Amino acid sequence: MVEKRDMYAAKIDLLVESSLLLAAVCFSLSIYVLSRGVGNKLNIAYSALTLCISTWAFSFFVYTVLDWRLFESVHLLTTLLLPPLSLLFINTLLRPEGAVFRWLMRLSYGYFAVLVFPILFGLDRTRWIGDLAYYSPTLIIVANLYLFASEALGSVKPRGGWGEFSNFANLEMRSALRRRNFWLYLGGVMVTLLCTMDRIPLTGRTLPAIGNLLLVAYFSFLRDAVVNQSLVSSRRILSRFFVTSVGATVTFLAFILMTNWVKGNRVLFLINAFFAAFVAVVSIDPLRSLVQELFQKLFFKEAMRINALTEDAGKEISGAF
Repeated sequence: MVEKRDMYAAKIDLLVESSLLLAAVCFSLSIYVLSRGVGNKLNIAYSALTLCISTWAFSFFVYTVLDWRLFESVHLLTTLLLPPLSLLFINTLLRPEGAVFRWLMRLSYGYFAVLVFPILFGLDRTRWIGDLAYYSPTLIIVANLYLFASEALGSVKPRGGWGEFSNFANLEMRSALRRRNFWLYLGGVMVTLLCTMDRIPLTGRTLPAIGNLLLVAYFSFLRDAVVNQSLVSSRRILSRFFVTSVGATVTFLAFILMTNWVKGNRVLFLINAFFAAFVAVVSIDPLRSLVQELFQKLFFKEAMRINALTEDAGKEISGAF
């Protein structure tokens, strides 16, 4: 009797699953942010970076699970793209001053230009070329540490003031902006360091998987700084997490209830899968709005009252003119 051959080249573990989750979330974030400002440079920079991360994570998933050579090269190419796109996003968001950061950006561009052709010509399995490509995100860590140190030592004012923070009207605003930047820098260092640890055998596969999950959270939080140009508040984070979790649960239940009992009939399975997707698409926005409103009323009544007063005052001022 011929033994059935396993179609997978590797066992699917937490690292592989987390890379697939990272790919899906970053792809969604990329499309969403780009749709909110197609001509905005910051939106484009964020979208390009998250799309690169999505491709980077998905190619890792495919070549790890299916051992497809093409996706191994794609993974290396997107790894090379991460430093220039990351520094471009930081430059667009924060507008760092000085020659050091500019030289780091130029170094990332040169690094990519030098290594991209050997990888395209199939030389990426040469050990030193592969290692140089895999460890290229070190430039992201160096840049974030430099920016963090320059602000922490007080040699420069908090970077990236926009909107009500552009003039630094008072010390509290400046302090809030500095805290945001510190989280941005240190978060960037941590997630980059953890996500690249799969190349270090001693760290195992759990730490890189945690890094992937933290990267999902990191770019989800950064979305507010890009789309709304506002500081990320704990209320907004909790509300979004709760609403998204409820929406995902409803979608999951719709698919399970409508498809789980028809696995034996392929046609009926596809029809019910379409119906489940239709129900999810139609109901998700009203459900999100309802859950978000209930969440705000239950846990943030005072904040809702202040927001309502602010809106009423704005309407009165607009009416006066």
